[in-house]
Amino acid sequence: MAPTSPVAAPSLRCRRSGRSSASLGRTHPVETALLAAGVAADPALAWQQASADLDLVLSTAGLERPQTRSAGTVGGRAGRDGVHSEAMQALLDEPQSVARAHPLGRW
Repeated sequence: MAPTSPVAAPSLRCRRSGRSSASLGRTHPVETALLAAGVAADPALAWQQASADLDLVLSTAGLERPQTRSAGTVGGRAGRDGVHSEAMQALLDEPQSVARAHPLGRW
């Protein structure tokens, strides 16, 4: 049986719902302290490695990395500082409603 020729994937573009993942590549002051204590990994280094892997996967699939926008800050603070947009509340509401409806539920 002759091998089949691969079919070229159409050039597709990933769609992304949500905000920027750029903050994953920044080290928060709390993480800096944990790094200094030797009890945490550097998220900036981990993000560099994960980002390279993601680029490889996307290019293999014929996809382009989506352009993202910054989620922004409030008074210079962001999600890692405990400041979130209204979208975060919507994400939390559903699992919290399930937990309240089934307080003895096992997860």
